[in-house]
Amino acid sequence: MPVPPSSMSCRTSAVSPRHAATLSWLRGRTLLHGVTGVDGTIRQERHPVLRRHPTTGEAALFVSTPERCTGLSGVDERTSARIVRVLYDRSTRLRGLYQ
Repeated sequence: MPVPPSSMSCRTSAVSPRHAATLSWLRGRTLLHGVTGVDGTIRQERHPVLRRHPTTGEAALFVSTPERCTGLSGVDERTSARIVRVLYDRSTRLRGLYQ
């Protein structure tokens, strides 16, 4: 499994205990994500919201831009859009970036 670029991942260990329930809720969930191919076509793919680093074993939040993440498994479209926005905003804060 490829490791996401640091600009799209956030160390879950940097998350406060207050957010532990959210992380637990995200485990096993997937995002529907628009992927642009080399020919310019866009196809929809699913990927896990949380991924484990193959070397360190740390879990990382794997979220692309809200415009590309079009659905979160288990929730309606409006709720999904709000959650993806929050996750994306959280994952791109300098304090939480895994570098």
